[in-house]
Amino acid sequence: MDDSLAEIRRLAHLGKKELDPADYENFLKGYAKLSAKELEICEALVSGLSTRQCAERAGCATSTVDTYRKRVYEKTGIHKVRQLQLCVALMRMEQQEKQ
Repeated sequence: MDDSLAEIRRLAHLGKKELDPADYENFLKGYAKLSAKELEICEALVSGLSTRQCAERAGCATSTVDTYRKRVYEKTGIHKVRQLQLCVALMRMEQQEKQ
């Protein structure tokens, strides 16, 4: 657990340096609109799973994962997994600080 928290903090720190605040705000708005399946795929992508691994975990075809990935990217305004990882890490860090 401590290792994952350290990784979240590291990514959040990088995210603050690399992300445009307006892009991050758009991400937050879009993230709030994701469906349960889109969230599931988003989490799998953020954790570093491949499309095939995401499909196996979700019990669907790789083409379905690609469709959900496209929807996640459209809603959040993010178009690369690395950027998605940074935004999610920053969001989680902010949520932990509020608690």
